[in-house]
Amino acid sequence: MGYAAVALLAVAPLTAQAGNIGFTITTTVDTGQGFSVLVDVTNNGDETALAVIPTTEFQGERRRAEGVVRVAPNGKHSWTINLGKAPAPGAYAMIVRLAYEDANAYPFEVIATAPFEVGESKKRPISGAFLIPPVAGKTASDGILRLAFPDGRGDEYDIRFIVPDGLATDRQEHSVSLEKRAPVRLPVT
Repeated sequence: MGYAAVALLAVAPLTAQAGNIGFTITTTVDTGQGFSVLVDVTNNGDETALAVIPTTEFQGERRRAEGVVRVAPNGKHSWTINLGKAPAPGAYAMIVRLAYEDANAYPFEVIATAPFEVGESKKRPISGAFLIPPVAGKTASDGILRLAFPDGRGDEYDIRFIVPDGLATDRQEHSVSLEKRAPVRLPVT
């Protein structure tokens, strides 16, 4: 009589938990003793972000900071990025990109804007419209900025609209606040 060996293998399904990574990005632009930006990031998620690297983009020039290996959940990190010579007095916006990887080494990027002013600016509520031709597939486009002031005056400016990589929109109107009490709607036509 022969013996037969029977092996039973029970396999229970494994559940994979997907964590999440979410960042709060705070920027402070210094135009006093030079021109630099302090980028503070906090990981609000429950997964560690790996290979975290901030990059600024201002007036077509990118500056990349030295990255860190990881930012743990609820962890924080700060970078000071030197931007060279400060621009002329006025109001500006800088693009801040934060590249990172998740635990599976998948790359991600967060894009934020950092509005700031150089020198004194006249605080006044204004409204305006950007008139920009289609920018799909382009990195820049020429357009017009029309502003209307409360006293009835209006100005028109030729502008160069620079489209940062990865920034896209299908909205026809964007809201911008030029000061805390004066929200401005800027229709894109």
